Amino acid sequence: SLSYYHIPNSVVERAGTDERSGVDAHQMARDVTNRDAVVEARCHVIHQEQSERSRLRHSQALKRVKLEKEKDQMLAEIGNLEREDRVRRQRSLSRKPLDIFQPPQQRLDALHEQQREMEQAFEGLCLKAYTALR
Repeated sequence: SLSYYHIPNSVVERAGTDERSGVDAHQMARDVTNRDAVVEARCHVIHQEQSERSRLRHSQALKRVKLEKEKDQMLAEIGNLEREDRVRRQRSLSRKPLDIFQPPQQRLDALHEQQREMEQAFEGLCLKAYTALR
């Protein structure tokens, strides 16, 4: 064959057509098939590992979301309980007499004053009844 880039036959090595080269070709084909199977198995393992990591990331993210939701619910519940406690304390405080907020000495003075007024009122009633009977 003649071409512009013609190489002389003395330089060219041609593949033989004997039986040895045929066996080598079959063996090479098997080797390539085995290599392809190994590469495919590695790819499958890598894909499985990636899927597993992805599944773990998903489950961890889901747990974080659930924990955030539970935290928000607990904070809202705590807020409600605090509000209810404040209302309860205000009610119980409004039912207490105002004199308990006075200093003890001032409270005692007020009690003595009240006792004196009651004694004077009683004495006044007794005197009126006694003078009415006379």
